[in-house]
Amino acid sequence: MLKYNCDMLQKLLVFIFFASIFIAIILYGRGYKLDINKRSLQATGIIVASSNPDGAKIYIDGVLKAATNENITLSPGSYEVRIEKQGYSPWKKNFLLRGEWVVKANPDLFPVNPSLSPVTNSGVNKAFPAPSGDYTVFVSETGNAELDGVYQLNHARRTLGLTSELKLLALRSSLPSTFDLKTSTFSFSPSEDEILITAATQSATTLNKLAKPTDQSRSYLITRNQLKQSPFDVTRSVANLKEAWRKDQVKKNDVTIASLPNAIRKIALQDFEVIGVSKDEKKLLYKSLVDTTLPQVLQRDIPGTNQTREERNLREGLIYVYDREEDKNYLISSIPTELAQGKAPTHTIVTWHPNSKNLLINEGNTISVIDYDNTNKRTLYSGSYHPDYFSVSNEGNVFILANLNAQSNVLPNFYVLGTQ
Repeated sequence: MLKYNCDMLQKLLVFIFFASIFIAIILYGRGYKLDINKRSLQATGIIVASSNPDGAKIYIDGVLKAATNENITLSPGSYEVRIEKQGYSPWKKNFLLRGEWVVKANPDLFPVNPSLSPVTNSGVNKAFPAPSGDYTVFVSETGNAELDGVYQLNHARRTLGLTSELKLLALRSSLPSTFDLKTSTFSFSPSEDEILITAATQSATTLNKLAKPTDQSRSYLITRNQLKQSPFDVTRSVANLKEAWRKDQVKKNDVTIASLPNAIRKIALQDFEVIGVSKDEKKLLYKSLVDTTLPQVLQRDIPGTNQTREERNLREGLIYVYDREEDKNYLISSIPTELAQGKAPTHTIVTWHPNSKNLLINEGNTISVIDYDNTNKRTLYSGSYHPDYFSVSNEGNVFILANLNAQSNVLPNFYVLGTQ
């Protein structure tokens, strides 16, 4: 009997030992650590720090802790996390950490001196980027009858030759000689397969300097998939065409808005001008058309979500980002009001970076990058460029229009900024 009791006691001790180890592993995985001074287990939190590119230094409250990618266990409290890498603009953010919480610090870092490469050398009179960022349509008139015309610059290709990205959509000679192509404006169908070119005739410009561009303007339609085409005169039906495009755009926006929570969708359908959806389709960049308030869908914060203060009281004409996954809304105050409420197409002022974490902003004399929650504003480019043109490709390259050698070139050309 005594031997039986000893065997049972031994088995019980072994069970308690392994159970203790198992419980300790679980508690450690949930962020608990042994505080020797207090002789107790203390709940901790974890900061998961990563970066693109990796190998950046991680500073916690100014103290170097590790390099990305790394998990850092800390006691509950408030911390400033700073991630920096030589040659890149630093990133920092404040976090509140509680026991068993896991928060992420995972920025994309942008170079202090981005690469600048020429894309064209033929000269550009006017340029209009497609809202999607897939391509740009531009006018080149230099007096060469064989080359002057309307071109498409494809943004999607990674190999940037001087001419391999270009498609000649229509020669200048295919349009009437009185059509003032240099002062034309371009607009895109919702599918971006069709492009409308509108301009005053030279007679209107020459004879009546005070005439509105629409007084004697003409409109021509071209498609992006045909080369050296003959533009189709749609002047008489342009109003009907624009109305059809408007209805198609409304339908397209409705599809985008359909994924939003019901309470937000009702407001968005009437009061949002959709600028763009992030590539991961979780965030909506939009302009508010009225003063209104977004209702709260989630009634409490979920641990590990973005801790940046949000703004749900919307003001007319200002630009916001709504994160449908976390039900959080952020005012993009980094965009000057005069730009947000100006006449320029909004996608030439602010657009998504394809990483879905950042926005790129054309401020007129500077191109900046910010986090989608309006934090960490950094200058990407502050050199010379034409402020009315700006586009971002699906690879994250930024296209600008600049004349970097005015003594030799009369017209500007396209350049691409490498952001990686």
